[in-house]
Amino acid sequence: MKYFRLLTILVAIAIMSGCASSLAADWSRGHAAYVQKRYPEAIKYFKKAVAIEPMDGRNHWWLLLAYYYNGQYQEAIESGKRVIELKADMSGGNTWNLLALSYNELSQMEPAIQAIKKAIEINPTEPVYFANLSSFYNQNGQYDDAITAAKRVIELKPDYAIAYNNIGVACGKKKQYREAFKSLKRAVEIDPKFVTAYANMGNFYTEIFEYEKAAQVYSQATELEPKNGDYYFNISFCYYCMGKYDDALSAVNRYVNLNTFTGIGITFEIENGLPVVKTVLKRAPAEKVDIRVGDKIIKIDGKPTKDWDNAKVTEHLRGEAGTGVKLLITKADDKEPLEKIVTRELITNANCGLRSLIQRGKGAIEEALNDSQQAFDLYPSNRWAQYSAGAAYFDKGQYDQAIQILVQVKDIAEAKIMLATAYAKQGKTKEAIDTYMNIPAEELSPKNVPLWNGRAALLATLAPVLKSHRETAGKLESQGRFQDALSELSQALLIAEDNEAKEIMAALFQIARKIPPELPEEAHKHHVRAKISLEEGNFENAVSELKQALQLAPYSARLYFDTALICAELKNYREAISYMKIYIQAAPDASDVRASKDEIIKWELLMEKEK
Repeated sequence: MKYFRLLTILVAIAIMSGCASSLAADWSRGHAAYVQKRYPEAIKYFKKAVAIEPMDGRNHWWLLLAYYYNGQYQEAIESGKRVIELKADMSGGNTWNLLALSYNELSQMEPAIQAIKKAIEINPTEPVYFANLSSFYNQNGQYDDAITAAKRVIELKPDYAIAYNNIGVACGKKKQYREAFKSLKRAVEIDPKFVTAYANMGNFYTEIFEYEKAAQVYSQATELEPKNGDYYFNISFCYYCMGKYDDALSAVNRYVNLNTFTGIGITFEIENGLPVVKTVLKRAPAEKVDIRVGDKIIKIDGKPTKDWDNAKVTEHLRGEAGTGVKLLITKADDKEPLEKIVTRELITNANCGLRSLIQRGKGAIEEALNDSQQAFDLYPSNRWAQYSAGAAYFDKGQYDQAIQILVQVKDIAEAKIMLATAYAKQGKTKEAIDTYMNIPAEELSPKNVPLWNGRAALLATLAPVLKSHRETAGKLESQGRFQDALSELSQALLIAEDNEAKEIMAALFQIARKIPPELPEEAHKHHVRAKISLEEGNFENAVSELKQALQLAPYSARLYFDTALICAELKNYREAISYMKIYIQAAPDASDVRASKDEIIKWELLMEKEK
């Protein structure tokens, strides 16, 4: 019996020693792979270590790191939660930080914000955590909170470029462009290689139609990241808006070249250790052999792809044009793997929609049509592909087809103007005017050459409608039907060119001074909503409501006065001055005209101080 008990103890010791030895070996192999950035291999060994000693939080910690850097964010979150359950966070809050970053990668912003706040509770003097919090707030649209968090970063570490970038982004999103550029320029002073700050400057310069400046900072970004095609696309867009079509074509061709490669025409993601097809380009080699979204690639040229990373899969799929690659795939509806031999071709994985529009601007219609077809085949839900396809139908006079596509384009003002013009060509005046008036005024600028040309074409198409409104207004005024005349002139003003618009405005104010004009019910509603927004401190919404009221009642002097004051509260002094000048024109005999002129003087001074 004693011998048996002794034997049992010795066996147990041997097993424990073996487990300990295996644990140490697996951890060591995993760590070596992690250091060399072979993350799938690191994950394999760290998982073995976890299986041997599941209560040791350190194993879960290293598994968390490997999952995160391998882009497996949901798995990273599960490992991070286990580290916290085991109270094994020995890194001053970094487990919560990695959890936050993983949530962020999955666009789960609220959990990301809560997690980074936990990291800050543990280590309230770590600037990185506040910088991440600021970034998350920006992504969540909480711009004031983003600025507050970024300022805390600067208190802890004054020369922290990311903090200034985050302030710049928040200010830009709030349309406070002067403050935005000041912070973004400070970011690149601290870190001249901070490419994101250059890109953000370019985005905001583009928003305010400063296309030359935008192109310059995007060019600086290409010097730092010469293989990033997005910057060339943005440069091309800037030149396109300036009407410099040759320069735009040169830049967009750089973008296309950077997105042209030899391959089989798919995108994929790693899921459960295997590459899974996510998109198949139209007419690409993969489509020709019936490879579809959802197919799992088990082997490439006889080599198992289990635990390969993205780079390794891409390397084996690419090769010389005309060469074949043998894939073993499984489909959701097939039990047995299928072998597919795919011949590699030159693939353009670029959206040529913008290039189509540039060619259209140059008058190269055939090239524009070819690029439009390619863009729409590859990216049927992309706004530039849709716009270029709509433009192709428009140019052929196929307005029904153009409208069917252009109604899908949500955020390109030029496309909306083309949509309005297509309606106008069909005699659908109400749809044309409604579409045009739904374009925010801040998106319209003569600095955007194609847009302004499109606007001129639209207004020319609507010229007979404008003439009819003016003639009817004249008849109504001669009959003493002043309110009806105001209504007709208000409709005319919506579709008038700038010089004619001034004449119509003068006529509106002249009639309005003859009678106390009534606000249309819909305009009154927007005015009331503006007052409510103002009481709530929501100045942006108040201005938006007043502008909608002005479209319906452009003869109301008081609406211009109220809009001017709120624009000033938003520090948009240029608009405030413009609206106040119209108020003075509309009501030159008002008792507060002198005070209104003084407000203009004050706002002009404030604008000078901002320079």
